[in-house]
Amino acid sequence: MRAEKILRPKALPKKTRKCKVKERTSEIQDFKKNVGQFFDQLICKQKEQQALHYELHKKIALQRRVTLNQAENIRTLKDENAELTKQLADAQGASSSLATTSSELENLRSSYQDLETKLKEAELKREQAEKQLAEKNRASCC
Repeated sequence: MRAEKILRPKALPKKTRKCKVKERTSEIQDFKKNVGQFFDQLICKQKEQQALHYELHKKIALQRRVTLNQAENIRTLKDENAELTKQLADAQGASSSLATTSSELENLRSSYQDLETKLKEAELKREQAEKQLAEKNRASCC
């Protein structure tokens, strides 16, 4: 019997019990409130991540379209360049008059240089677009 008395906690006065119950209830309510706020923050972060993910995919799709267009332009310019090179070879072999051949050759060279200039400009624009897109991607990621 004596061991039971020692092990049993002493009964607290009613006022102390009520205070402890109120404190415990208040702690639980605070904990619930904190957990709710934490989950609200998680949901907000998830929505932000989804928005960023959507924007990223939008930018990737735009980059693909731009890159594909630039690749098509480069192919077209290369085809035109090849055609002009062929015309130049044909003009050199088929021309009977030196003056006519010289004139056609100058025209073809001028077109060739224009195409090279346009190709260089297209490559510069593509590089600038890639740099801008990379900077935007870096800015949106961070």
